[in-house]
Amino acid sequence: MTQTDDNIFVSPEERPKRRYAVKTGHANRYDIPDPVTGKDRLWTRATTLCKVLQDSYHLDMWERRVIVKGMGLRHDLAMLAANLDVTKDKEKLQDIAAKAKDTAGGNIGSNMGTAFHDYAQRMDSGEDMSKERMSPRTRRTLEAYKREMQDNDVEVLPDLMERVVCVYDLGICGRLDRVLTSKWWNAPRIGDVKSQKTLDFGYLSVAMQLAIYTRADYMYNEDTGEWEAAPETDLFKGMVMHTPIQGDQDFCELHEIDLDKGWTCVKLATTIRSWRKQGKEMGRRYVNDFAWRTRILAAESIDDLSAVWKDANAVGEWTTSLEELGMFKREQLREEMGR
Repeated sequence: MTQTDDNIFVSPEERPKRRYAVKTGHANRYDIPDPVTGKDRLWTRATTLCKVLQDSYHLDMWERRVIVKGMGLRHDLAMLAANLDVTKDKEKLQDIAAKAKDTAGGNIGSNMGTAFHDYAQRMDSGEDMSKERMSPRTRRTLEAYKREMQDNDVEVLPDLMERVVCVYDLGICGRLDRVLTSKWWNAPRIGDVKSQKTLDFGYLSVAMQLAIYTRADYMYNEDTGEWEAAPETDLFKGMVMHTPIQGDQDFCELHEIDLDKGWTCVKLATTIRSWRKQGKEMGRRYVNDFAWRTRILAAESIDDLSAVWKDANAVGEWTTSLEELGMFKREQLREEMGR
């Protein structure tokens, strides 16, 4: 059971269990069978792709400051860290950093956001939250959320909350938050509850995230373990229900998100990730291959060429250009042998 600073309690045991709950594999990727082949498959998270274009400088600096403060408050962690090697003991040091961050209160906002998100989900599922135990601050924010939705004639489709969807061609999976309807819209819209203090630095990643969800091909059913067709939603407009849970005021604001630009950014991020994977191929150790070329051109038989390849390959100096020259020389030798 987790407690936050405004006395919100969240118990994972109270959440409904799903028979085929989504698992995660290497690098925290979703581990769900392929909807077409049925074979086991790891999927890139939508949130992972959305971070590719995000400017994380200020967030990184904030996290560093919080960790340093936490280390100052926990001398035991400082002692443990001083005895570890930054290369050999990466996991241990990362665990210490996480504890230091938690000590300095770096996870309070995240915990409060998760707690509020769970309350809002239960309310949108049809539960009566009037007698549910929660802090006065949480109740006021929850009421503000409900009032803002009602005032704008926006409704939640309960059966489509917290569902994992995939964009098959990109190999991406993500868990959408809400699907919303309104008499003022031509089609349902993807929606998301966001509880950070401000959205000023978050519109880019949010637009990408919702754009992925609205272009999903399949939706996973965690009760049956089967994929279903993803719902058709507005490709151009998404919604964010902004409910900041840290600050002086309790309110909710609806924000409209441009998903057309968000999808453009998704395609750009996909291209960037593809090039990053090819980065190791963009350079190599310089090889002065004059001596190898001389031996190739002087070869009098296929066996001589094979010997050059073995010698050059043994020292890691066999290159594409040497391969091309060797193939050319081999054809010459074959022609001479055929005469």
